[in-house]
Amino acid sequence: MGGLPNNRISEALTRLGWSQQALAEECRISPSFLSEIARGRKEGALSLWLSMSKALGVSVEYLAGEPDQPQPPPPELPRDPRLRKLFSDLRRCWENVDDDRRGWLVVELQRVLRALDSNGGPR
Repeated sequence: MGGLPNNRISEALTRLGWSQQALAEECRISPSFLSEIARGRKEGALSLWLSMSKALGVSVEYLAGEPDQPQPPPPELPRDPRLRKLFSDLRRCWENVDDDRRGWLVVELQRVLRALDSNGGPR
């Protein structure tokens, strides 16, 4: 099955300064599969397009090459790859825990942020 040859995946990645590797990790797919989609050789499931559009801050229609305006970019993530991975892991964790654990997670994150602020840590 053919893909969408006029998609804007590479354009959206460039606009955000992301690599295909980073988007592949965020969407839990292999970089080679993402490359095939970006080149229009593979199609990918709708759920993947939704995941990519959410991560890149654009609509699915825009990403697929439709004449749509991009949405504002998501909040800027740290450039440090370790912190980017931490944010990605935290997002996945948040989606998979119950409300009691979320409360604990919020308290712990606030503690870490206060410690970073007091030490002039990375943002």
